Amino acid sequence: MKGPLPLDLEGPYPLDWVDYFVADKEKPGTFILSQDGKIHHYIGRADSGLGDAIKEAARRGDYSFFWFKFAESPEEAFHTHCHLWHLFNPPHSPNHPTPPPGQDWKCRECEA
Repeated sequence: MKGPLPLDLEGPYPLDWVDYFVADKEKPGTFILSQDGKIHHYIGRADSGLGDAIKEAARRGDYSFFWFKFAESPEEAFHTHCHLWHLFNPPHSPNHPTPPPGQDWKCRECEA
């Protein structure tokens, strides 16, 4: 839940700044949402449209901060999502990430 973030994630930033920091709105990526900028409450990903995915997920909770990382592909976003989920065990993301429909990618951490 708490701990040092991988150095390649950007943030934490206030949620009001999503459009400023996530300017390329079509790229895939992963993100973390937090209520206080310290605890990693929710971890999510977007197979495309990272900025919109952050805003949509934030509407479902009382979040004020976010971290993010662009990915080169949806598969890279999936593997980063899995890694962060295992690393932080986020309380608002209790279920292991799943690949997009039609993909059979396996988690590199646990083979799920």
